[in-house]
Amino acid sequence: ILTQLVLYDMINNNKNDSNNPFGHICNVGSIIAYLLVPQQTTYSASKAGLLGFGISLAQELQRFPNITLTDVMPGPVNTNIDVVSKLSHGRTAGKKSKMIEEGMTSERCAELICVGVSNKLRESWAIKGGMFWYSMYIAHYNPWFFGRFIRPLASGANVNKKLGKKKSKL
Repeated sequence: ILTQLVLYDMINNNKNDSNNPFGHICNVGSIIAYLLVPQQTTYSASKAGLLGFGISLAQELQRFPNITLTDVMPGPVNTNIDVVSKLSHGRTAGKKSKMIEEGMTSERCAELICVGVSNKLRESWAIKGGMFWYSMYIAHYNPWFFGRFIRPLASGANVNKKLGKKKSKL
């Protein structure tokens, strides 16, 4: 609803040039939208939904070349979100995960969001680097490979069992 209100103003109430509306919408999601991590189903679904909303809306806005939509996908940010957020059974974790602890600062995340928006990128991955960047790249450009090999490793599943790998008779 908020996006509809903002877009209405961008398109219909542009005081500079009503025939040439302009503006920028920035959706801040998460790399979870691509990675879809187990034990975080609700969070994964909400971020994937936001990404789908952004992709669809960007296509609708193609007729307005000066209205841009950027979906920003930050990686882990060192905040207290995992300490206070509710787990599936309703209790809080009460401690900071190593992944979050090693994440980028919120200031760095904000800088990377500004870089994506100022360059009018359609999608921007605000990631500290390393494993998450490679995981995002594979999940984005080869989702089958990511789902079959990388996600099981990340979730601690036994890949050999999952693939039905047989022992060699050598």
